[in-house]
Amino acid sequence: YRHVLALDPGSWRAELGLASALAAAGQTVLAIERYEAVLHNQPENVVARTNLGILLVGVGRTAEGVSQLETAVRLEPDNEAIRRNLELARQRLRAQVGESD
Repeated sequence: YRHVLALDPGSWRAELGLASALAAAGQTVLAIERYEAVLHNQPENVVARTNLGILLVGVGRTAEGVSQLETAVRLEPDNEAIRRNLELARQRLRAQVGESD
């Protein structure tokens, strides 16, 4: 993916592939940056938005993750997998808010 990006820095598909590979390799911070780059050029990219939301929740940026997942659901309202991830993220957010009281 890096080779493709070197040849075509605007390739959102290569950026998305690299983000997914980084996430799979456990390089979460870099993956988040890449998903954000995809969304800069492709704001309605549901895959990038969903994966970014999941990663944000995973690193404790839960409110941001919920926001990303809510947008993904608005873009694909019939996608049950995204809806499930959103509900799990909301549960985690409620638990965090409860802990801080």
